[in-house]
Amino acid sequence: MGTEKRYYENPYARSIMALVTKIDGDKVYLNKTIAYPEGGGQPGDKGTLNNKEFIDTQKDGDLVYHLCPNNNFSVGDKLLLNLDWDYRYTYMKVHTAQHILSGILYNKFFVGTLSVHQGANILTIETDKENFDEQHCYFLENEANKSINRCEKISYREMDEDKAQKLTLRRSIKAHGLIRVVDIANVDSIACGGLHVENTGEVNYVLYVGQEIVRSHVRLLFKVGDEAKRTLRLMQTIVDELNVRHSAQAFELLDIDEKNTTKIIEFEKENRELTQLVANTVLTTFINKYKDVDVIISEDVSEYPFELSAFNDLVKSHDMALLFIKKIEDEIRWLIYLGPSYDYISLKNLKSELFSIVNAKGGGRPPLFQGKADNTETDKFLSSFRKLINEQKKE
Repeated sequence: MGTEKRYYENPYARSIMALVTKIDGDKVYLNKTIAYPEGGGQPGDKGTLNNKEFIDTQKDGDLVYHLCPNNNFSVGDKLLLNLDWDYRYTYMKVHTAQHILSGILYNKFFVGTLSVHQGANILTIETDKENFDEQHCYFLENEANKSINRCEKISYREMDEDKAQKLTLRRSIKAHGLIRVVDIANVDSIACGGLHVENTGEVNYVLYVGQEIVRSHVRLLFKVGDEAKRTLRLMQTIVDELNVRHSAQAFELLDIDEKNTTKIIEFEKENRELTQLVANTVLTTFINKYKDVDVIISEDVSEYPFELSAFNDLVKSHDMALLFIKKIEDEIRWLIYLGPSYDYISLKNLKSELFSIVNAKGGGRPPLFQGKADNTETDKFLSSFRKLINEQKKE
């Protein structure tokens, strides 16, 4: 005998007394329940059983179980089930909003719904179209809110499968046996086993917030109810703050942002050019320092305000062996360059003879190697590099 599904009988019921019929680990089966099991994009309910939290509700054939970790219930126990009503009611509103939106998409634009995700913070609808104009999305939002403002009644019909197949519905029927059809006046009619509010006005508001491409289809994103209004208030707060910061009106902000972005791009370009100029000067200084001997450079360049990567292209125009380190808190960054006259040194040589001194890690391709290491024994690391180059050359 299956579980009595009282959530259809009264979706607004918040508590019920029920008997335990089966225990399977954390799964608690009752003879009847008002907790909705996950299905149709709507998550399973949460709540308490005799004040013991259950964190999910799922189907098991004709049965429904409540996932209640570390419970100590026994078959025959009489339990008080209390729903997490805020959680349930949020999803009733989100589910109803999805019906309204999908119905308008189908009736106004001949756009089908392939899949949905009903989250507490976001509602997504994957359409059967590769593109959908942004202006259509705003029209869709407006039409949905008109339906909400009209507080249109939501009703249900139950009928056998043969009769239901003859109806003109938004989507083909996937279920079998007794079919439950949900009707939203002037908006939608579809076979659905989910839970909905009594009238569209309870949804309160829907807000279109964007779209993305998934599996070559447009997926539309919406906020619903209180979440939609919170998003609108946040957006208004941000705009108001930017107006104050820039002493501007809202319609001027995009132009200001574009001008500032252009300035930032120009500044970053100038900064890169200046960094390269300074880095080249630093490199030239070290080359001149060692010009009377083989050019084997090993130096700590922590005092210079730029990354070691500034040297990457500059070193390649010189025939030398070079190790630069830069200290960053409790570790160092290192860069090794081995010019044509020093190509007898391999990364394998460096790892076996040098890296263990500072627990260095990294890699690269000849002639450039880079990575990070512990900020210990750095002087030994630098001197050992020169020693390794000279010893390998003698061999």
